[in-house]
Amino acid sequence: MNFLTAVGAFFYGLFATVFSLLASPLRRAAVGRGNSNRRSATAIFALVVIVGSMALLLMSRCRSTPKDETAAFTALGQMVAQETSKLLASRGQIVLVVPNTEGASKSPALDVIESFRGELKKIGTVKAVATETIGNSDVIMMIGPAIAANDYRMLMEKYPSVDALVSFVGAPSGDSASLDRLPATRPKLVAVCSTPVGLKRLFKTGVLQLAVVPRFETVTAPAQKPETPSQRIERYFQVVNAQNAESLPN
Repeated sequence: MNFLTAVGAFFYGLFATVFSLLASPLRRAAVGRGNSNRRSATAIFALVVIVGSMALLLMSRCRSTPKDETAAFTALGQMVAQETSKLLASRGQIVLVVPNTEGASKSPALDVIESFRGELKKIGTVKAVATETIGNSDVIMMIGPAIAANDYRMLMEKYPSVDALVSFVGAPSGDSASLDRLPATRPKLVAVCSTPVGLKRLFKTGVLQLAVVPRFETVTAPAQKPETPSQRIERYFQVVNAQNAESLPN
């Protein structure tokens, strides 16, 4: 569900609750009291109906089809693969850090990761040599936590010679002291993150080299209608690297 659909669902739920609570009293007021009360009851009733109608209209206009959502998540995986290749100058070995999708026949996490792997094969010169599983499939939906500092340190020690870790479970969390104890020579880190908040420090300390985050800077909506999956991803997500990390929120 996209943001606008979620807003529509919220207002529709509010409308349904308020309507169910007020409908009977309003009807009684309209029948049993004078003209002034009838007018007040009618006005309130009309307002509730208008709010509900607007919510239903918003939901109907903004709802994405499963096919659209799959295409968007596919585009996100392709974007992460292409940006990783640029970071590594189109050559190197990487380790994927992914959420646990065991038992999930279909999830956004699977769409993104499968698309990422497919795009890597097309690139051909960046190889995924291992995959580590952390957390669960909700992480990719921006619900779950980031990598714990201890888990991140373990990955650094386990794969010291790869060129990058690509995390689909966020960036390392933890205090500055725990992250300062990381090996001086270590793989680069690419992270798909649930929020841009807190990432500026990781860029400044050299922990993080590339992040894909929910967009925090405005972008002009494309003139083309309907927008392509890539345009949709660029409208909702943003690539952050050393060159633009200063624009991150504190």
